[in-house]
Amino acid sequence: MNKDRYERNDRSSRRTFGSKSLVLVLTCVLIIGSAIGGTIAWLTADAGEVVNTFTESDIDITLSETLPDGQTAQMVPGCTIEKNPTVKVEEGSEGCWLFVKITESTSPALDDYIAYAITTGWEVVVPESNGVTVIGRIVRKDDTTKEFGILGAGEYTDDMGTADTGDDYKISWDADQVCVKPSVTEDMMAAISTQKPTLTFKAYAVQLYKNATTEFTNVEAWARAGALG
Repeated sequence: MNKDRYERNDRSSRRTFGSKSLVLVLTCVLIIGSAIGGTIAWLTADAGEVVNTFTESDIDITLSETLPDGQTAQMVPGCTIEKNPTVKVEEGSEGCWLFVKITESTSPALDDYIAYAITTGWEVVVPESNGVTVIGRIVRKDDTTKEFGILGAGEYTDDMGTADTGDDYKISWDADQVCVKPSVTEDMMAAISTQKPTLTFKAYAVQLYKNATTEFTNVEAWARAGALG
């Protein structure tokens, strides 16, 4: 009789242990299942993006002249001719070296007929050689004045005779004018019936800075403009 009691207790203990084991196994399975099928919440962050857009830059210039009409004028010895070539750096342009190449005809030689002067503010970059002179100036991006005349006031003494006769003749002119030399003769006029003397202006611009802090010199900048012809 006692033996039966002990046997029942032993079976009960085995059943109890088996139930707890089954619950534990199922719990583990559920935990593993959740880990496989669910979402693991790691810490994350998104800082967004920075987009850089690089825009264009440019230098834009114009060269204009309203006088003389049609860029042609009749020469009268001792008289002035209105002539107003003007160069402008357009708004929004980068800082630049602004150049003007001045070309005098050599056959016939303009210098035999016409005298003129360059207005203040320009500097000679290339001295006259074979009828060509180059002048230049700096124009900064934030300058308020960006339009410049080229021809200035001047005076000229023309040797119309010998030193002892006192035939020298002095003549002056204003800005935006050139002067016909008083010594021009009728024979000189006749000599240009087919080929006329000319005075030509051409404008160029080259960026001022070679890098963030260093400016081109006028000679360095002109070497780059010269490639334009």
